[in-house]
Amino acid sequence: MAALPLLTPAGTDLTNRKPIMQMESNIKPGAVGA
Repeated sequence: MAALPLLTPAGTDLTNRKPIMQMESNIKPGAVGA
């Protein structure tokens, strides 16, 4: 979960977070389930 805020600053849009979330889920599924 600590990697999520680091990769997604407060200025990023949901569209930019979607690809990041997919990559994160590929590395550690469940951590990005929220």
